[in-house]
Amino acid sequence: MELVLEALGIERIPDSTDWEVIKSMMFKYSLLPNDATILATALERRMNAIATFDKDYSKVQELKVLP
Repeated sequence: MELVLEALGIERIPDSTDWEVIKSMMFKYSLLPNDATILATALERRMNAIATFDKDYSKVQELKVLP
């Protein structure tokens, strides 16, 4: 699997473990823990957009959501 991801230029990154940020995203946007962890990870990595069909991210202000 790693070879396929590497060939496609996709990098796997570890999830955020900043529980304070994760918790604050859960409460701020009413996100489930997994969704809040994804958001916290993206923010840690200074990403400015996320590609998802998950409507729960539509409330998020810190990232642009790409369908």
